[in-house]
Amino acid sequence: MAATFILDGASSSFNGDVANLMFKERLWRKLEVGTCLVKLFPNRKKERRTFRIKMETRQLIWFRTLAHVNKTEGCIDLQEIKEVRSGKRSKDFERFTDETTSATCCFVVLYGSEFNLNTLSCIAPNTEECADWVKGLTFLTEDTISSPYPLQVERWLRKEFYEIERLSGKSLVQFKDVKSTFQPRANVKITTAKLKELFQEVSKSTELGFDEFAQLYHSMIFVKEIVALDLGRYFPDQQTVSLHRMQDFLVMEQNDLVGQDCNAVIELMTQFLTDPVRQNKEPYFTVMEFEDFLFSKENGIWDPGNNTVMQSMDEPLCKYWIASSHNTYLTGDQLKSESSCEAYARALRMGCRCIELDCWDGPKELPIITHAFTMTSKIKFLDVIKTIREHAFATSEFPVILSIEDHCSLPQQRNMAKYFQDVFGDMLCVAPVDKDEKQLPSPNKLKGKIIVKHKKLPDNEQQQTAISGTDSEDGFPAEQDLRFSSKRGILYLEDRLAREWTPHYFVLNSHKLFYTGETGENSCEEEGAGGDEVSEQEEAATNGQAPHLNAPWFHCSKEGYSREYVENLLSKMSDGAFLVRYSTTFKGDYTLSFVRQGKANHCHIKSRQERGREKYYLVDQVAFSSLTELINYYRDHPLRSNEFQLKLVEAIPAIQTHENKDWFHTNLSKEEAEDMLRRVPRDGAFLIRGRVSDSNLFAISFRVERRILHCRIKRDGNNYIIGDGDVTATFESLNELVQYYQTHPLYKSVKLNKKFPVSRELVDRHIFDEQEDIYDGAGIYTDPNCFQAPSISVKALYDYTAHRPDELSFPKNAIIFNVDTKQDKDWWRGDYGGKKQQWFPCNHVVQIDSSQKEEETPLGIMQQGAIDVRGAEIVSTSKVNNLYVFKLRLLVGAEREIGCSDTDELTDWIQKIREASQLPDNLETHQSERSYKIAKELSDLIVYCRAVTFAPDKFPRDFREMSSLSESKAEKYLTGQKASAFVSINRMQLTRIYPKGTRVESSNYDPMLAWNCGSQFVALNYQTPDRSMQINAARFLVNGCCGYVLQPECMRSELYNPSCKVALASSNPVTVSLRIIAARHLPKTGRSISCPSVEVEVIGAEYDSSSYGGSNKYKTSKDRNEAAGFNPLWNETCEFDVVNPELAFLRFVVQDEDVFGEPSFIGQATYPMPSLRSGYRSVPLKNSYSEELELASLLVHLDVSRANEDQQIYQTLQQLQEESQNLCQRIEEARLEGDMAKVEEMRLKQSELEDLKRSKREERRRYRQRKLSRQEKPKFLQKKKLSSVSLRSN
Repeated sequence: MAATFILDGASSSFNGDVANLMFKERLWRKLEVGTCLVKLFPNRKKERRTFRIKMETRQLIWFRTLAHVNKTEGCIDLQEIKEVRSGKRSKDFERFTDETTSATCCFVVLYGSEFNLNTLSCIAPNTEECADWVKGLTFLTEDTISSPYPLQVERWLRKEFYEIERLSGKSLVQFKDVKSTFQPRANVKITTAKLKELFQEVSKSTELGFDEFAQLYHSMIFVKEIVALDLGRYFPDQQTVSLHRMQDFLVMEQNDLVGQDCNAVIELMTQFLTDPVRQNKEPYFTVMEFEDFLFSKENGIWDPGNNTVMQSMDEPLCKYWIASSHNTYLTGDQLKSESSCEAYARALRMGCRCIELDCWDGPKELPIITHAFTMTSKIKFLDVIKTIREHAFATSEFPVILSIEDHCSLPQQRNMAKYFQDVFGDMLCVAPVDKDEKQLPSPNKLKGKIIVKHKKLPDNEQQQTAISGTDSEDGFPAEQDLRFSSKRGILYLEDRLAREWTPHYFVLNSHKLFYTGETGENSCEEEGAGGDEVSEQEEAATNGQAPHLNAPWFHCSKEGYSREYVENLLSKMSDGAFLVRYSTTFKGDYTLSFVRQGKANHCHIKSRQERGREKYYLVDQVAFSSLTELINYYRDHPLRSNEFQLKLVEAIPAIQTHENKDWFHTNLSKEEAEDMLRRVPRDGAFLIRGRVSDSNLFAISFRVERRILHCRIKRDGNNYIIGDGDVTATFESLNELVQYYQTHPLYKSVKLNKKFPVSRELVDRHIFDEQEDIYDGAGIYTDPNCFQAPSISVKALYDYTAHRPDELSFPKNAIIFNVDTKQDKDWWRGDYGGKKQQWFPCNHVVQIDSSQKEEETPLGIMQQGAIDVRGAEIVSTSKVNNLYVFKLRLLVGAEREIGCSDTDELTDWIQKIREASQLPDNLETHQSERSYKIAKELSDLIVYCRAVTFAPDKFPRDFREMSSLSESKAEKYLTGQKASAFVSINRMQLTRIYPKGTRVESSNYDPMLAWNCGSQFVALNYQTPDRSMQINAARFLVNGCCGYVLQPECMRSELYNPSCKVALASSNPVTVSLRIIAARHLPKTGRSISCPSVEVEVIGAEYDSSSYGGSNKYKTSKDRNEAAGFNPLWNETCEFDVVNPELAFLRFVVQDEDVFGEPSFIGQATYPMPSLRSGYRSVPLKNSYSEELELASLLVHLDVSRANEDQQIYQTLQQLQEESQNLCQRIEEARLEGDMAKVEEMRLKQSELEDLKRSKREERRRYRQRKLSRQEKPKFLQKKKLSSVSLRSN
């Protein structure tokens, strides 16, 4: 252990003096030995645990103090630690109110690889011990992250070795452990014969120690073809790469000046040497070590020079892109997620420099922050700004802007101003930097300052007009903004299929009642407040299922197991073993079977009704409300009779068989399955069907998005394999398959619905709607990618009453969704009022655009439906179970029943709905303009970032003003003729763009257009792991992740136009030649071994981006090798022409496929193009939150050259590209017009254009090869060439 510690210490990134190093070593040794600390649990418990650092794997582990060290209760990888915080600053401490514990003895570890971090809260025995843990963990985390690649691989291998050791119970690894445990974990599946061969090469024994295990790993991951492709000349003996050849490689292939410094190369190579003896001589690489170097972070594609602030920070603020967050306080969606101070800390530590505070009146004149009128929780304004003060400059010293969305009264605004001054003190910017300034100050001049963005009291009438709008919208809030609806909350709808009332989130605006899908009532309750995880029995009860059905002792067969079968099960068991089954004698009751004195005994479990509830009992005096309670009682209390007393001890688990499951059907055709599923209109409703003709073939049929899909299942021995072709998943039983896909998505985001396994009984009790239309494709098992549900929406111009059962009735202004216009030119089909795909006359409607559609879907993708309450009336009220139900009769004649939880809510909802039903269509007649008031105390704090309504016609304005635009409003200024004017405004003034109000799920818009038009604050939802946030993370990687990036020189030119490449003042186009060679350590996305592919795209200006019709996108084929996820090989080449590389990103996405052929995300890497290094480079992969995946990386070869050095070919390619884009637009227009003959004709022409482009690119490639061949070769290659000439002459 000591030797390992010294090795780790040698790799330390700390460069302090000897005393500092000795202090750290002493501290690390102390943490390695371990300490007894008190751990706080979410259920308000606190217990002692022994904590220690496992130095070999760099993990923090803990276990019960009296337990053996191998019985680890929990562990944290040090590389996942984001912060070690002293004091009682976590939710665990908030729940645990103990005033006697000193804050100086407490600390919190925040860790994870997502936006919302996990916490570990501990109490040390004294202040000194606490300080040691805080310092030691901080030092060790930094050291772990900065460790060289070989050391990181060794630590990963040790974690795998110890995990195999834990599972097998042995200290050495056997062949079967590698095959059954290591291979699935490492995402590799090598044939048994090949694996045995590799195993025997590293050890003649049948067992491996760690050193042999590491050798086996290196043999498995090494792919000789990678270095043999083009780099064989650097190891002519096929064995080693010498120091001088390594220098030549760095200079000639990598364009890296480090290769000219012999000592620097020696230091670099030493980190990768597995043999310590070579460290004392002139080092050399083995071929395996050289390949390890190629995949290492030390050889990364990212230029490490960008890890420090390297841009000028003396330009005005308006010349920078500034990292900005929207709804910073939220940890998830905008309906029911939690608001948290930790979200502010996380965003600031990620480099965000502009954060949002939605301020509302709180109790006792104390403001709060929340997404008002939703189920999101509330946090105190004072707690938030204290968190901001603590974390504002932890990552960056440059200014933080607080974007205030103010809904507070004047007294509470004054309190806000006071808190700002008290908490921030001198950090608060309350006066101009220079008295006579005529432009915004620079980030350097505002270092360490906090700027408040808010409206400021006007000096004159003109300014009064400028600030008359709200900060969230530059005018009256849009109707679809949830915060300005008339009522919202939880109501209940009856699910007649499930025979229960389910909660939904409802929003009432001026004339419509919108609602989400089924939701939880207590979604924003504090995590863990009720204790630990919910048990399976509790979950089953919540789902309306008897808890005993999931109990291990219950043997579920409705026909009942025979006595002989049960006695055979019990015959080999000891006394107290038991099971419960359906009674074969007393139908509807149960039987308890148990072992006494080696023999089976059977007791009748009786049942009776008491006050409408089922009771179960063995003796009349002791009755229970469930079988689970009965069994638990007799586990603690003995069964008593005149002959014996016996407690139930060991439950005999049921033999898992699918034949008795509701969802299994022995012989059902595809058509019959679809007919049954049509009667159960619920996403995730499913069944599995077998074949009498072949007992090894099955199929799962299920509903998703109004479609029915099918997937084959094949039995192979004792395994069940789902899927066809390359992507499959293997299970030990159909029960396991169903249980897995009830908790994991089977198709897209849809899981099998636990409530709706489709049986004959379920179908018979559901009323079949013959008009329901299921979209299905051709073929027996249709490729899901071919499904395209209609997406057109129309608005009714007149009232219409149906004349036939298959027609829709609707009032004027109704919105009809999913309209199909192709089946009849006069009559269309669509969805309205709960009816699907019914007919209506097309001359009664008009098609609406996306912005109008947003007004009808204020709940975004979470919206399930809407009820038009105009002209509606409440016809009755009643009580159903514990709910108060009112019946709503709509203008179209339909009736809807809606439930409330109490009478007060019932009265309030009825009143609001009646008011809405009587309002006129014209909103202007009942909306009065809101009066916005600003407290002088708060106004006095506003210097820069003065919030005003965006008014481009009044430009130029005061440089200190700042406008906020919603995404919808900004779209008008980001493209077309208005884009240039918007760019001009942004050269002098600040603008902030934020997501539209209908993004209830907290999704993000594409930030590229806004950045390209010069908008400084492009606010995104940091908590959402989508493509937009990944691009945002890449944007602010440069300049030391300080949150400020200087806009490129091209954007400052008066000629700059974001959508016109001709207008570029100093065009410097480049050609990016990229070879995607291989990858390592790709994580698994599901149960099966990966078949990964890589998609590469250029994102930048409109004319360069693949997203806007460009061709700068390439996807490799899938690697179908047996070791695909572990070390796939592609060796495919692509080429991109980039007109404006200063605005461009290069994005890599690695994907797998699920069993339906749908893409499944594995990892991504996105980089600004000017910050990349050429040559053979490693591309470290990140997860969807832009956190690095352990050891996962691509190997690519990147070459960036001037695109116009071969001017004629370049111009031809550009012309072909423009022709191709124009043709794409014409194809789409013809497709919409229905002229398919013209579409096919133009597609043939497009194919010819693509062939021409490939031909021209090949011509350019040959031209460059000839040019490169004339360049100077490495010295050792020149010598080799000369000796060959001499030999021939002799």
